[in-house]
Amino acid sequence: MEQIIANHEEIRQSKKAEVKAKYKGDLEMLRDEREQLLFDKEMAEFNRDCVKDDIESEQILNDSDTSSDDAEYYAALRARQEEQAAYDDFIASLDMND
Repeated sequence: MEQIIANHEEIRQSKKAEVKAKYKGDLEMLRDEREQLLFDKEMAEFNRDCVKDDIESEQILNDSDTSSDDAEYYAALRARQEEQAAYDDFIASLDMND
């Protein structure tokens, strides 16, 4: 009877150690994923700010340059604004995962 109890305890301890190791591995993976998400968010915010600066610079340049093609300028401006909106959406999606 004691041998059965000892074997059972050994199996129980072994299973407990397996679960603990899996938990630690999963926890580390989640931490790594969170760090990556935070990095991705920082990069997206930086890129969004760069696009915003580019838009403002283009607007200033276009105001001082009266010979530019307005249709081409507004098409480029819309494209940059859409890019900025895409970064905003991406950042918002990352915020929802926090």
